[in-house]
Amino acid sequence: MAKASSKAQSYPALSLLLIVFFILSISSSHAQQYLLANSSGGIVEVSLTGTVTPFISSGLIGPAGMAYDSNGNLFVADTGNHTIQKFDSSLNQSTFITEASNIYGLTFDSSGLLYAAQPTSGNILKLTSGGVQSTFATGLDQPRNITFDSSGNGYVNGYFGGTITKIAAGTGTQTTFASGLSHPFDATFDLTGNLFVSNQLGNTITKITPGGVTSTFASGLNIPDEIVFDNNNNMYVANNGTNSIIEITPAGVETTLASGLSGVWFLTMAPEPGTWALLAVGLIVIGVALRKRHRVS
Repeated sequence: MAKASSKAQSYPALSLLLIVFFILSISSSHAQQYLLANSSGGIVEVSLTGTVTPFISSGLIGPAGMAYDSNGNLFVADTGNHTIQKFDSSLNQSTFITEASNIYGLTFDSSGLLYAAQPTSGNILKLTSGGVQSTFATGLDQPRNITFDSSGNGYVNGYFGGTITKIAAGTGTQTTFASGLSHPFDATFDLTGNLFVSNQLGNTITKITPGGVTSTFASGLNIPDEIVFDNNNNMYVANNGTNSIIEITPAGVETTLASGLSGVWFLTMAPEPGTWALLAVGLIVIGVALRKRHRVS
């Protein structure tokens, strides 16, 4: 009887060894973040080492803002067709909404609602996962995009007035958060809660701390548009005037990540679905192994 018990207890250890091997062997297939950028009427993938490859080459006319939902679906503002297009993880395309006139930036909030900026009308639209539309904010100054802080407050550029408008969570009350900017195109938070604003005609990036202290973070750019951050808090800027993407470290060191693009003005940081899925699988299987070990007597 002792021999049988010893054999049963060794089984969970073997199961744990196999799942660790499984995670290591598959997670390496997509271990790095990468960017998507609109270019030449389509969308290209840009690795964080600067390699550019086609991602979506057809089916869009004038793609602008892009955003991923929590399920890995990509949403694209298709300005030429006046729609928002949806691409699943296999890049199967469907129309999410129609009659989406003059939409630029797209952003998801923490609850999975999609927001779309409409510069001409001065509105921010809110869309449910089923495509039901409502107006989130009106009376804005040529909004190009919207971003949210950890409390759910929205921040929107005032393009001609040189401001950032804060939209309070829950109430929708609008107040001026920052002013004195130079045709701000985009506003984005980094991983530590600082807000960065691209000044399209000022050719600079402005940094605004949580305490409201404003400073120039980067200069010498050429029509900077959308800003995104990677997991290491490095910034990437769509440098429209030179058809390039500029990488800026947290210390402010600037390098050209990719060049030779065409009409790049919107970026998005793609998720890492392989890593997320593998972590979930690993936790499930390891949990089964531990339950088996607990039942052995």
